[in-house]
Amino acid sequence: MKLLLVVPDLSRNGGVANFYRMLSPYWPKQTRLFVFGGPPGQKWYGKLWHRLVDPLRFAGALLCARRYDWILLNPSLERNAILRDALFVVLARMLTRAPIAIHWHGWDLHCESLLDK
Repeated sequence: MKLLLVVPDLSRNGGVANFYRMLSPYWPKQTRLFVFGGPPGQKWYGKLWHRLVDPLRFAGALLCARRYDWILLNPSLERNAILRDALFVVLARMLTRAPIAIHWHGWDLHCESLLDK
């Protein structure tokens, strides 16, 4: 099974990065990581750069790779992650036929109430 995991930099502490570091020995052999964002502690201009470039890199990863059986996104339920991963879903829908799974990590009650409306 060819799996594309969309994850933050795995050198980060806690959260999604720690979860996927722990699971890495059990990934299917054809798993590919798409790492968004940058390393921990980057300056505001580095964060801005990644917000602009990551969608282009993601589209390139989808176009350059062979067909994926699954794409797994891992957002937190917070505004920036929802916006970023919504764009990733749109790109994946436009460029592949692979099913997309979303594994929510973390929670912001304000964002939850926005989704209820």
